Amino acid sequence: MERQTEPHDSRNERTHQNFQRFTGPDERACDEARPGGIGHACEFETSLLLHLRPDLVRSHKIAAGTNQPTFAWAESDMLRGSPARLHRSFSQMTTNGVFGDPRSASAAKGKAILGAVVAAIAPIIADLSKP
Repeated sequence: MERQTEPHDSRNERTHQNFQRFTGPDERACDEARPGGIGHACEFETSLLLHLRPDLVRSHKIAAGTNQPTFAWAESDMLRGSPARLHRSFSQMTTNGVFGDPRSASAAKGKAILGAVVAAIAPIIADLSKP
């Protein structure tokens, strides 16, 4: 193992987090979808777009996802983890490109979700901005 002798420089570090998990319990209160309901083009993402850019949402095309189940131990979504992950291509996960259920999305939920994300991510950004 090598010892780091140079001063700590946080600009060279990277962090990655699931955007949906930044919201924690605040977002879960907005979550009407069943487990497996928060993924792609789902209630979460559609609500954010309805709040931020409603002109980009084609409401007439909103449909439930066609999540393709596998094993009970692998069923999860972006909020609810599973004991183990089963990696599949997106086309294996859903036949219509939607993973989750956007039908209960709303601009009000999007506003609440955005507020929760901003509140949760602000201290992380502050920490990473320190020299």
